[in-house]
Amino acid sequence: MNLMTGFFQAMWRMPWFWRVWVGVLMALNAIIPLFFMAMLEAQAVVGTFMLAAITQMLIFQRYGFVRLLGLGHIYWIPMLLWLWAQGHDVGMGSGFMLWFTLLLLCNAVSLLIDSMDVLRYWRGEKSPTI
Repeated sequence: MNLMTGFFQAMWRMPWFWRVWVGVLMALNAIIPLFFMAMLEAQAVVGTFMLAAITQMLIFQRYGFVRLLGLGHIYWIPMLLWLWAQGHDVGMGSGFMLWFTLLLLCNAVSLLIDSMDVLRYWRGEKSPTI
């Protein structure tokens, strides 16, 4: 079975609310920024998304669908810090600003969830979640 196909099949078996959450994150990190590719911030987000996706595929290939997958989002930490620092230059009221704000908020929440998952993995919850 193809690695990416297996990964997405496992994601599809998650409860509906987690699938919606992952869909929101994918839209904010991989789809919507394509409309703003003239902006350095959008380019950074897409590049970071690709790096995180590759990392998660490698984790999935080795360990399966485990809580350690949250570690793939570690690249979001420097990205979010840099984006936060850029925030004062972003025009208020624009579509870009709406995306930018939602991205910061949702990715920060995701990092909290990921941190808890990775911690649980390191504390012994190593069996696949799906």
